[in-house]
Amino acid sequence: METNNLTPEKSFEIISQMIEDAKNRFEENGFIYVLWGVLLGIASFTHFYLIQLELYQYSGYPYFLMPLGVVITWVYMARKKHTGKNQIGRIVGDTWMFISVNLLILGFAFHSILNTNLIPVMLILIAIGMGLSGIALKSNIKIFAAIAINLLGFICFMINWMYHPLIMGIAAVLGILLPGVIFMFNNKKNQNV
Repeated sequence: METNNLTPEKSFEIISQMIEDAKNRFEENGFIYVLWGVLLGIASFTHFYLIQLELYQYSGYPYFLMPLGVVITWVYMARKKHTGKNQIGRIVGDTWMFISVNLLILGFAFHSILNTNLIPVMLILIAIGMGLSGIALKSNIKIFAAIAINLLGFICFMINWMYHPLIMGIAAVLGILLPGVIFMFNNKKNQNV
């Protein structure tokens, strides 16, 4: 019977490799972050614009882009043939799936109950997902984005509800789209090395 004794250095190396593999899978070319940053930015800024025009009855319609984003994300991820997803990758993926489902349910089923607290709650949930991903994958960009999105969520509690979609749009651009563009740039740079 053969025993496999791992040294602390070898264990650390294996864990570091698992983190790096999961990080590469989730950041890769940044497409998912760019997609969601653009969709959420467009929906939020359009929502804000419709409120400014006092078209309140139509102001929530831009968020029907979100189910489209779910479908695009699902198709994109299904086409990727990553085998051997490690535990860290599963945790990050499942965390985002859980948060995304809750965001959709909150937005479409409980918007009238949460009323003016909907966007701040959503921003805080997005920040939690981004923060957990950043910690698990050791990504400073995601951690800083999570902190920024979280702060914007708390700021929403202190300002007039009419500006919440504007704040969410800013969060989408700075906290989701910008990191996605950075991931794309880094991916392109690493491929050319």
